[in-house]
Amino acid sequence: MSKRFLDDIQQHYSFIDRERGYMLVQSGGEEYRVPLMALAIGHVSTRTHQFSDIREITELAAENRRKGDSSESSSSDDILTAW
Repeated sequence: MSKRFLDDIQQHYSFIDRERGYMLVQSGGEEYRVPLMALAIGHVSTRTHQFSDIREITELAAENRRKGDSSESSSSDDILTAW
């Protein structure tokens, strides 16, 4: 999913912006560097965790997203949360 996002999102930026890795944006007479869009995914699995409510799922997914954890593989009983 991350690879597809990275490949597909490139079409929304100019060649120069892609090469730089950021966009230059004018605002209020100032020029700012704005990073290109990125995707972070938090993955949780019912194979390794038992959840009693949605809060537990979202907290673990957010924690894994921050850590960049992709150690658990996806299957039909997994719950994927992406922002």
